[in-house]
This record gives sequence, C-alpha cells and structure tokens, in this order.
Amino acid sequence: MKSESKSKPRLNPMLARSAEAFSDAQWIFEVKWDGTRALCYVNEKMQFINRRGTDITYRYPELENMREDIHCSSCVLD
Repeated sequence: MKSESKSKPRLNPMLARSAEAFSDAQWIFEVKWDGTRALCYVNEKMQFINRRGTDITYRYPELENMREDIHCSSCVLD
C-alpha cells in the first residue's frame, strides 16, 4: 500500500449540510450516505485530494485512463 502524502488542500470539496427538504420539478438532489469527499485536479494527469489534503489517487486505479476523456487543459472536479 502506498503512503498517503498530506499537503494543504488548495480548495475544499463541498460538504453535506443539514437543510430542509424541498420539492421542485426543476431540481433534483441525491442523498450522500457514505463515501469519500475529494476533489479531482486535472492537468497533465489526474490527482484526487481528500478534504484533509491527502493524495488518495492510488485508491482509484480504474480512473487512471479517464484523463484522455476530459477535453480541457485543466480543471477541478468535485
């Protein structure tokens, strides 16, 4: 298992917050039950950083080849 390097996050992923439920045909929402909150930094490669600033890219090897499907030079995905 690779070690997880920590660095100060450049941005923070959105976090769930308590709110009153709503009903509107123009909006949809999905309840987040569990999982990891992370941002994906896309440049020459993709890097997943969790909300504590830990690089968790190695946890998602199935996403390694997705970079070629993202048609921009750089972006941040939440």
